[in-house]
Amino acid sequence: MANKEKLIEKAQKQIQKGNLEKAIVEYQNASKLDSKDVSIRLRIGDLYVKTGKVAEAIKEYSDVARSNSQQGFYLKSIAVYKQVLKLDELNLDVHYRLAELYTKQRLIADAIGEYSVIVASFDKKGKSNEALELLRKMVEIDAENIGVRLKLAENLQRQKFDVDAVAEFATILEMLLAKDKLDRAETIYVDLYNSYPGNVSILEGLSEIFKRKGEDQQYLRFAKALKNAHVESGDKVRAREVSEAILEKSPEDEDALAFLGLDSAPAVEEAPSTEDLSVAESVADESVSAEVETGDAEIGEPEEGIEEEPEEEIEIDVDDFNLEEEPVVDEAVSEAPSDGEEASEQEPEVEFDIPDEPTESTEEEQSVELLGSSGEVVEDETEPEPEPVIEEVEEAEPEPVIEEVEELDPVATETDEPVEQEVELNTAADEVEAPEAETEVEPEVELEPEV
Repeated sequence: MANKEKLIEKAQKQIQKGNLEKAIVEYQNASKLDSKDVSIRLRIGDLYVKTGKVAEAIKEYSDVARSNSQQGFYLKSIAVYKQVLKLDELNLDVHYRLAELYTKQRLIADAIGEYSVIVASFDKKGKSNEALELLRKMVEIDAENIGVRLKLAENLQRQKFDVDAVAEFATILEMLLAKDKLDRAETIYVDLYNSYPGNVSILEGLSEIFKRKGEDQQYLRFAKALKNAHVESGDKVRAREVSEAILEKSPEDEDALAFLGLDSAPAVEEAPSTEDLSVAESVADESVSAEVETGDAEIGEPEEGIEEEPEEEIEIDVDDFNLEEEPVVDEAVSEAPSDGEEASEQEPEVEFDIPDEPTESTEEEQSVELLGSSGEVVEDETEPEPEPVIEEVEEAEPEPVIEEVEELDPVATETDEPVEQEVELNTAADEVEAPEAETEVEPEVELEPEV
């Protein structure tokens, strides 16, 4: 090894002196001592490039690249092969080896690129078989590559492998339809139709393309041709299927109707419209609701011809009983005995002083003060109306009147012992007799309470 190192030092000294040829010789001698040291071979290749010996340089580089590849150093090998392509870009052997290395590294796009260079070279040289073999290999490497498949299909078509070519075109069509590339599919299949106008697979493809594009006229054109092709081949089942499909787009198509033996397209039974059902249900709901409303009206509303008098609400304000302000009371009833007898013995006797002339006043101001220990009773001079009086008696609550009278009764305030008096109101309508004649205004009298 010491000799190898000395030889390398000598080669470097020769390079410094500019003696490249002598340097190459020293490196070659060192490489013989250690053939596995590919770095020496690379230096030799570089010196060949500098001296213009391209072929020798390519040989050295190629040997180094193969050695690296054998040892599993694929990336190093790729780098060396690229160096070779700089010297000879049309070196198909190097392109092929690069393609294989790219495939091992799963660099599929790079591999396809290298193989494509070789295929193009084969096509130029007329090596159709070699190109076809390589294209099949490329499809195996990248099955989803539409460009490679199209290249293979075209090569098959040129070499008159019609069955294989049409099958490959059918695969391409499926891929294009899956990617919704309808325009490209149309271009390919229209050209293909010109070469194979009666081919069932091509007619099926064109029918599907124009159906998806929504071009009904074109669809019907190729669908009819497809139906005729099935008829000619004796495939009546497929011909019937295509005829039915034609009637979906053109129900009056005479050829399809004649083939199916129909006068017109069969009617399709439609399910009942949900809209109709909803309308019927709504009508039924309205009728039910109308019946319910009618029933409610019969129950809640009184019979016609009977007018109900609204109940008269009577509000009694305790302020109206204020003696000082002399409130106006329409009708007031003091203890009316039920059987016409005199008042209870518990009530104090009252003496009335009748003045010479009664004082007349308006309907609102006429009132009589009745002072006593039991309370105060006010009678109106005007003619009372029977029914309101009865209702007032019924609705009046005695307790507020008693409380107000107790507070305002001067007798109660003067005496030490308050007199408790309960006013009883007769609520029966038949026991209260409305005065028939106009009552006289009773003068104010002072009541002397019994001690």
